[in-house]
Parts: sequence; structure tokens; C-alpha cells
Amino acid sequence: MASVDRVMDLLDTPIQINTGDIHLDVDKARGEIEFKNVSFSYQTEYQPIIKNLSLHIGSGKTIAIVGSTGSGKSTLVKLLLRFYDVTDGTITIDGINI
Repeated sequence: MASVDRVMDLLDTPIQINTGDIHLDVDKARGEIEFKNVSFSYQTEYQPIIKNLSLHIGSGKTIAIVGSTGSGKSTLVKLLLRFYDVTDGTITIDGINI
């Protein structure tokens, strides 16, 4: 029942998509990614899953994110792809706040 309650809470959350007017020119993108003091929680009343993460990935670099199940690896990618919006902090691509 606890799992059903959690799923129902997520389904009942209103959808908010924050869009901006800045667009990346894919042909000119360098690919530099930076997470600056990023925190994220699925709902504001829950504890953050990611808290004050700062990470810089240089252009052309490859990194590995390793951790146990539920440690936030997939959530980082989903934040980068804007499936979720950060609770606090910023994510930038080539210096542009996504």
C-alpha cells in the first residue's frame, strides 16, 4: 500500500514545464556540461535525492557515474534531458542555463 500511495502522489502532482527562449545551435555546440549546486527532490516536501551537486564535464570528455541502486544516477541524466527540473542550482550546456 505504501508503494501505491507514493505512485498516486506522483501521478497527482501538477505538471509544470519551465521553458526559456534560449536555444542551442547544435552545429556549434562544444558539449561542455556543468551542474552548479544542483539539488533535486520529486516533491518539495520530500528530502532531496540529490543535494548541492557540482560537476563539470569538459567538452569531449567521457565520465562514469557509479553507484548503488537508487543513488541518483538515472536522475542526473533525466535532469540533463529536462525530464525533471532542478529544485535548486543550475545545469548549463556551453554556459547556457538549460
